[in-house]
Amino acid sequence: MYIRKGKKSVFFNEKRTLKSRILFVYNGFRKEKLKKKMHLIVNWIDNLAHEEVYHKHVNLDYEVMEDIVIEAILSILK
Repeated sequence: MYIRKGKKSVFFNEKRTLKSRILFVYNGFRKEKLKKKMHLIVNWIDNLAHEEVYHKHVNLDYEVMEDIVIEAILSILK
């Protein structure tokens, strides 16, 4: 997501993650281990996007995979 490296991009990424966690909690999601859960969520989304853009398997239904990722995200946030 971020090409720039160094303290500025790390700080920006941490600030964005904190804002996201605040939004999740504000919208009623549990805050227990939220930073770890957010790390997993971002990884799942990143991995799915990578599969769709670079691998393009003809035998996989990416819409079904998106639904599975969404279900997993909602499940981990409960």
